Parts: sequence; structure tokens; C-alpha cells
Amino acid sequence: MLSYINTLSSTAAMLSLLTLTAASSFSYAQSQDEMSSETSLEVVQFAGAMHATSLTCDAYSEEKLLEYKREQQKRMEEQGMDEETFDEAFAAGRRQAAERWKGLSTQEQEQACKEIAEQASDMTPPSE
Repeated sequence: MLSYINTLSSTAAMLSLLTLTAASSFSYAQSQDEMSSETSLEVVQFAGAMHATSLTCDAYSEEKLLEYKREQQKRMEEQGMDEETFDEAFAAGRRQAAERWKGLSTQEQEQACKEIAEQASDMTPPSE
């Protein structure tokens, strides 16, 4: 379900693929810049959601998650996203995840955390 982003670097490609797939459903009338911008926002929102869920599930330390966030922000800045836009999208993703989390049963929450923990251990280098 939610692997956290080494991990943003290795997961960024997967996130881009997921959001590009979602972006393909957008109107063809949009310019490529608009679509690229929306896709980038979706990637950042997804990263924010993963951050919140990973914190909730104790899958990563807050320090590690902040490191991943900084890496993602740097990549987005390299693609032209300003800091304020990044912060707003990331916060929106965190809020959305928190709202979705409230709607899950305890069993669903436990299952989500189990999947995150499994994926986190699969993606964590042995030296960590």
C-alpha cells in the first residue's frame, strides 16, 4: 500500500507513474504545463499522505521522514515548484490521509500499518 520513499528517490519513479496514470484521465484541452503542474502537486500530496500514515504507523522515525520530505522538496524545486506550493500540497496530503485514516476500521488501520511496515523493511538498506 504505502511504502515510504527512500525512498522518495526510488519511489519517486513509482509515484510519477501512478500520478501520470491518473493524469491521463484529465481533459486533453489542458496544456502540458498545466498537466505537469497538477501531476507534481499530486506527487507531493501523495508524499504528504505517506508521511502522515508512516508516522501514524511508526514505520519510520520522524527524522527519517523529514529527510525524505526535504529530498522530495529539492526534486520538486528542481522541476520549478516553489516552496510555498510544495508545503501547501504536502500539508493537504497529510490532512487527506488523516481524514481517510479516521474512516478506517481498527482492522483496516492495523492491516495498513502491517503493509507499510513490510514495505519499509523491504526498502530499508541493511546498514540502517
